[in-house]
Amino acid sequence: MKPTGWENVLTRRNEVWWMAVVLVLLLAFALRVIGLAERPLWFDEAIEYRMAVTPLAQVYRAFTQSTHDPPMDSYLLHSWLRLGLDEFWLRIPSLIFSLLSVAGLLALGRFTSGRLVALTTGLLLAVAAADIRYAQEVGQYSMMVCLLTFSLLWLYKAQRNNQWRWWLLWSGVALISLYTHYGVVIFILATAVAFLLYQVCRRQWTAVWRQVVSGGLAVLLTAPLVLVIIPQQLGRLGAQPQPFDLTRSLSISAQILEFQFLTHYGMAVWPTAVFPLWPIALLILIPIFVALVRARSITAPAALLALTWLVYYLVGRTGAYFFAGTRHSLLLAPLIFLTLAVGIVYLSRWRWWGGASFLSAILLLTLLIPREAAEDLRTVRRYWLENQQPADVTYVYYGARPGLEYQLALAQATGDCPQSTAGASCTPAGLHYGAWIRDKSPENMAVDVQQVVGAWPERLWLIFSHIHDQEDVKLIEALAPVYAVQASQAAEGALVVLLVRQDMP
Repeated sequence: MKPTGWENVLTRRNEVWWMAVVLVLLLAFALRVIGLAERPLWFDEAIEYRMAVTPLAQVYRAFTQSTHDPPMDSYLLHSWLRLGLDEFWLRIPSLIFSLLSVAGLLALGRFTSGRLVALTTGLLLAVAAADIRYAQEVGQYSMMVCLLTFSLLWLYKAQRNNQWRWWLLWSGVALISLYTHYGVVIFILATAVAFLLYQVCRRQWTAVWRQVVSGGLAVLLTAPLVLVIIPQQLGRLGAQPQPFDLTRSLSISAQILEFQFLTHYGMAVWPTAVFPLWPIALLILIPIFVALVRARSITAPAALLALTWLVYYLVGRTGAYFFAGTRHSLLLAPLIFLTLAVGIVYLSRWRWWGGASFLSAILLLTLLIPREAAEDLRTVRRYWLENQQPADVTYVYYGARPGLEYQLALAQATGDCPQSTAGASCTPAGLHYGAWIRDKSPENMAVDVQQVVGAWPERLWLIFSHIHDQEDVKLIEALAPVYAVQASQAAEGALVVLLVRQDMP
């Protein structure tokens, strides 16, 4: 098919190309920086803070006991915390990595498929709801997507130029990504095997040797991860083996595509009774299928996506990793967006309005998705500190503990403590953190509360966040024979309640 007019303009006029690149990056920055500080840290982000805020010598123990992830993000955030503590500052690394992902996909698209594919890829990632969401969240997912993007870029450059510097760059970035998130091994392994097979079939023995040596060096340097860290984290992942079920597998695959542009929140609030979700998956799948049909090599983006998807599915069936339309599927993001862009450009070469229709529909879809609500312990913390009395006792629901610990540290650092608690610490006396009570009966939940706080106090505060299965309602009802609700303050995803003993005058 002949190149489109846009392709000719972008190829012949560098100033148009660079202006378009700048506009895509500015759009990506604007969509990610807006509201960056508005959402308080939620449970997962607060866990990241909790691990990173410990002294350097204790960070290792913190992340091995609290998470199933590698240590890179914890150590990076530990260093970053020295420069600031507020939500905006803690999310800056994720913002930077997300913007680098957009820049990396622009470079990757240009290197593999031309300037129009590059701009289409960059534009799709710039507006993608999942990438925006994790660009505004403390955690490793934005960094993971960035590292995988550049590992693939360096792999393409190494295969084409066959120089040691590119092979070492590929293996170095792949190594760092392995210390960032365990799921990346699926992406790294699938793409590495594809390029190795390509070179073997073409008898490019020098390239084979260099890839094996550089890759083997990276494998050796994962020894601390494999021999020391992972054994202490076994059993924390929570994934379960999945029996073969074609219908379910196809449904999950559709959800993985939808997640990239809707996020889990967008999929949850989507009015499926009026507009089903499957047309959205089809909207994304058709250009990907077109790109796959047009693929002429195992190293084509579409072929790499198909191979990586297959490996991801097989690993997910074993229960070693989550095969689901969630953040874990972001390991496919670089190849999904690149392949989708290739398919859209192929469609535009066939009929200009064909590619434009798919691109416009996807862009409109992603821009209309509402932002995910927060767990607003910031509002709860202020109300509680302003209204609690010196003799009050406070019970913190287990899901609220990480976020409240962060909010108290932030209040202390910024001087945002009310007069009643101002002084050496912003944490009032009588504060108790509850143990894990998920799935317990309401009666046993009440017993756990009493075991934590001791004898029933006259005034008892309950602080909730990251609530599971209406446990806040169940716990308050279980305490009704002893306590009556005197005051409460509800916020988005969080709640504080003041209970007063009923036998008191």
